[in-house]
Amino acid sequence: MAPHGARVFAFVNGVVSRESSSTNGGIQLYLQGDNGVEYFYAHLSRYAVPAGTRVRTGQLIAYNGQTGNAQYTAPHVHFEVHPGGAGSAPVNPYPYVKRVCG
Repeated sequence: MAPHGARVFAFVNGVVSRESSSTNGGIQLYLQGDNGVEYFYAHLSRYAVPAGTRVRTGQLIAYNGQTGNAQYTAPHVHFEVHPGGAGSAPVNPYPYVKRVCG
């Protein structure tokens, strides 16, 4: 949860592999990490970089929102970690975030 329009940053070095929109996820972004892991961000309000952009850890990539099926919730980012890369099943992102944020 964060204020609408709060900055959203790249979790790792990689490439913004895809930007799309869906009924559930709203405005969404896929970050293919140089580590082989895919990171998925949903319910964004807008993008800060176009698909195909190489990004560094901590670089601004999007802005927080409540698009898709989150329109009646508080603004937030739905964040997924897919350790097997694109198309693999997501895992609990908490251990990944805890390592970085403490």
